[in-house]
Amino acid sequence: MQQQQQQQSGSTSNDMDDKEVYLDQLYSFETRRQYDWVPSAEIQPFLNWTNRESTYPPIQGLNYRPPSTVSDAYNHMSQGQKREDKMLKHHQYVLSAAFRPLDLLAHEISLETNNPNIQR
Repeated sequence: MQQQQQQQSGSTSNDMDDKEVYLDQLYSFETRRQYDWVPSAEIQPFLNWTNRESTYPPIQGLNYRPPSTVSDAYNHMSQGQKREDKMLKHHQYVLSAAFRPLDLLAHEISLETNNPNIQR
């Protein structure tokens, strides 16, 4: 009984490891999560954010209403137009599945521009 529990707990940890590896492979396209750019001394006086923030008027009495999530135009569409809109969204989704690998391929090729063997 204890051996079965140990095997099950071991298999769940292996499943989690496999899932992490799968997610790493699934999202292998690099993303920048931080910006390492430091402005040069010539433009740094123009980027003084604390002074810029203090010049804006306070928004204390502002009454902001966000736009509705469903646009008014969609509410005025006929049933045929709504069906066509759904069909176009579906086709866009299907095409993204075809073009995403091409985007990744283009990215990989662009990383190889300094490779001398690329002309072969």
